[in-house]
Amino acid sequence: RPTPPTMFVRRHFSGSGAGPVEERWRPLLRVLGYYGPDSTRGRRAEAIFRSCSVQAHHPSWKKFGKIGDDFRPQHALILTHLWMVHRRLHAFPPAELREAKLLQEAMFDELWEDTTKRIRHQKVAELTVDKHLRDVQKYSFAAAVEYDQALAKEEGSFDALAAAVWRNIFLASESDDLTVEHCERVANYIIDNKARVDDLEPKEVYDAQFNWTTPRF
Repeated sequence: RPTPPTMFVRRHFSGSGAGPVEERWRPLLRVLGYYGPDSTRGRRAEAIFRSCSVQAHHPSWKKFGKIGDDFRPQHALILTHLWMVHRRLHAFPPAELREAKLLQEAMFDELWEDTTKRIRHQKVAELTVDKHLRDVQKYSFAAAVEYDQALAKEEGSFDALAAAVWRNIFLASESDDLTVEHCERVANYIIDNKARVDDLEPKEVYDAQFNWTTPRF
């Protein structure tokens, strides 16, 4: 089956900056729509998602943080990083808000596409994949709402965020290996990195220039 031109250029020229190969093929890429708003938005969403996913798979989460590497805790970490970016996009200046909204939609499209692949990797029956995806979307939305509500509290915001971390990332585990400090350190990580994302200019967000810190426990 032939590869569609737009898929070809996205696969082979999906960096945030123009390299020598892209410069050489710029006239053809322009004809193929590579620099159009939809293609540009797609590349941005892909780069943002990739950055969040890579950070969510940092070995420190499991090695020191006691966070499992199976489907649900890994998904929770990916979602947590995307949620930080989502909050920043939501606060863009009025002139950027329309594009920010479209980018949010594209960003979550990347998440659900990746989620579907990870669901299939769990060897579930193909007829149940859509149901599993809907279930993941439900608890993902619930987690994002919990984070929002925790930050909105005038008093006890940090404790509420740590509790949300315990429920959504540690899955309300009562393991003897898990301590309150683990949840608090993840909450501190979220606060620190959200502040870093909030300080980025729109172009830096578009280019996925996130300076994530190393998870410390």
